[in-house]
Amino acid sequence: MGAVGRPSLKLQPGRQWAGPVDHRPLARRFMRPRPMGAARVGWRRVSAAHSASAGLLPTSRALGAGVSASSQLTAPNMGALAARRCVEWLLGLYFVSHIPITLFIDLQVVLPPELYPQEFSNLLRWYSKEFKDPLMQDPPVWFKSFLFCELLFQLPFFPVAAYAFFKGNCRWIRIPAIIYAVHTITTLIPILYTFLLEDFSKAVTFKGLRPENFRERLTLTGVYAPYLIIPLILLLFMLRNPYYKYEEKRKKK
Repeated sequence: MGAVGRPSLKLQPGRQWAGPVDHRPLARRFMRPRPMGAARVGWRRVSAAHSASAGLLPTSRALGAGVSASSQLTAPNMGALAARRCVEWLLGLYFVSHIPITLFIDLQVVLPPELYPQEFSNLLRWYSKEFKDPLMQDPPVWFKSFLFCELLFQLPFFPVAAYAFFKGNCRWIRIPAIIYAVHTITTLIPILYTFLLEDFSKAVTFKGLRPENFRERLTLTGVYAPYLIIPLILLLFMLRNPYYKYEEKRKKK
């Protein structure tokens, strides 16, 4: 009674009528009807909305929230990132410049003079005479101990720290930088105290040229002052900067 592919209303012998009989092939019975025209576009929208609600595709609201969140995270932090990189570059330049000063000037006090060419020896004598530095002319034992620490501990640390700060994003430098900063500040305090308050006219420990007035004391203090100020900046930077403090908080968790 019905054509092929359409349900038939013909009753089968010996059975009660149970509804129309589907003569379509089994595969076509379970096929989802494919919408046409505008209905197809609406079907796609419904499918996309269903996928988004199921977590398969991000919704427009979620995408908008992500963009706004990223903009909120990025815009205010650009200034903080630029400031952090400026301080890191300052620290990197400090450590790079410290390497030749330590090797060619400071360590002449504790290393054999045969290791240095005459030009470096003349440079040290010129500095000691020009700035009247009594510690470099005839260094006391306590000052030599500081220079030995500089040779054994600080000098190997200089290239490592320069690499870390020039590269950036090296949170592992935090603890070594704090140790270096505290050690350097500790050694500079007695040095600067000697330059500012020592009575060189009565001191028998120091020989050679010595600062004779307050202006010469300030000049000599100004030569050593950067090696107190920069480690102090380094210490505060490692302790207070949120980027480097985050590593410590994560370890505690």
